[in-house]
Order: sequence, then C-alpha cells, then structure tokens
Amino acid sequence: MTTLDLRHVRAIVTDANVLAGLEPTAVAAYLQRTGWFQAHERETGIVWTRWIGEGAVKVFVPNDPTFADYAIRMGEVLAALARAEDRSQLAVLADLCAAMSDYRAAAPGEEAGAAGRTDWMEAEYGLRRPELALVLDLAACRIERETFVRELERLDWPRTDADELADLVCACEELAAESAPAPEARQADAGSPSIALIAAERQRQVDEEGWTPEHDDQHDREELALAAARYALPARHRGVIAWPWEMSSWRPTPRDRVRELVKAGALIAAAIDRLLRETEECGDGLG
Repeated sequence: MTTLDLRHVRAIVTDANVLAGLEPTAVAAYLQRTGWFQAHERETGIVWTRWIGEGAVKVFVPNDPTFADYAIRMGEVLAALARAEDRSQLAVLADLCAAMSDYRAAAPGEEAGAAGRTDWMEAEYGLRRPELALVLDLAACRIERETFVRELERLDWPRTDADELADLVCACEELAAESAPAPEARQADAGSPSIALIAAERQRQVDEEGWTPEHDDQHDREELALAAARYALPARHRGVIAWPWEMSSWRPTPRDRVRELVKAGALIAAAIDRLLRETEECGDGLG
C-alpha cells in the first residue's frame, strides 16, 4: 500500500486557528531566507516582494496577531507562497512551522505568539523594557547623555551604574562610527529590494536577450537611455518618446508598474556602463 504524503496534496488551508498561530517574525525570517525582499513598511505590517518569472509577486505580512483579519491575511500569505514556490500549501505550512520552532529556539524564554518582542532580552541583559528603550534612544542620539542618566535614576538606578551604562553605550557608538566607511566610500545598499530586482533584470537581459556589453556598445545614439525613459514614463505620457528599436521588442506591462520601472533601471544601468566604457577607451587613447 502506498503511503500518502499530505505535504504533496494541493489542499487549501482554511483552519483559522492554524493560520492565526503563524508568528509574524518567524514568517518574515522564512521570507528573507527564501529570497523575498521588503518592498515597504506600513503601520500594520510589511509588504514583501519577490521576482517570479516575468512579474513581481507581493505578499503582506501583518505585524499583530490580534488583528481581526490576521488569519485571513496569513491565509493569503500561505497561498501566495505556495504559488510562488509551486508547492502545496501544506508543504509550505510545514516549513513555516519549522521556521517558528527555529525562531523560538534562537530567542530563549519567548512565549508562543510573541515573536519580535524583547521580553527574553530583559532576562538576558538584566534590563527592563523602559531601560532598553532608553539605551536605543541614546544609541540613536535621540536623547542626550545627561537625560539618559537622569531617566535611569528615575527608574531607581544608582548614579554610578547609570553613568557606567551611559559610558558603555557611547563607547560602542564611537567604535561603530570609527569603523564605518567614509561617506564617499559608501556604496548603494545592496540589500535594497529595488537594487536587487534591477540587478536581476540586467543579468536576465544579458543571458536571455543577448544584450552584452559588446551589443550595447553598438547603441551609441542614446538608444538605451531613450528605451529606459519610455519604460519609466507613465503610459499616458509615453507618446513624447519614440521606442528606439523594432516595436516587437517593446513589451510594456501596464498592470505591473514595478516591472516596467525595473526594466527602466536595468536599461539605465546598461547606458551608464556603456558611457563609462567609452570614457575609459578615450582615456586610453589619449595616453
């Protein structure tokens, strides 16, 4: 008799108790581990995105399990993940539950449903929540050192202990500032979802379309920049810029504005690279 593995059954999970038990921080950790990026943050949660095939897929993860529609939202997340990963919802659910177990193991003493809270940090470091908030405020330069010490004294800290903690926080911040790169040496955040999407599209253009540097170097009449501008413009304004190549290569996606802007970004990157190569060649010639 063949054993049935329920994880391969394409069932739809509708159990509200199961969906409500999915913890926001554990789900976020799973998304990050499987190639999703934070698109933007809302007051009630975070929108995550991932490039699948020819389009960007988005999911919204609420940040508070007490929301009335929390289970419904988590059901939408589960369904989106199943489609994106081409797996059953039960298989994805099993991985999410495993992610929750890993998250709890990494945060000792944390109760179920409390992912993302700092209760375990209180026991670990001997600081209560108000004190942790003060440490973060001082580290972020939102309050002065003297205010920090005074507030700790108001929380029944001895002055010497408050001074010692203030010195420790300030010393850590000074060390971090010394080790940080100079502003001119800083590069764009490679973890930005938009940069990652543009880089992936640029690589796709090279691999699938054959738009290699040698190919791009032939377009020395600003065709790459014109193509980028046409994709970047809203549809109602595109008439002012003609598509520089055969119209068969013009592939707008009116219902996926992110995809159009990603194409524009990749084309701009290609145009910049071409100009830089041209400048280097001119410099070599002058030498």
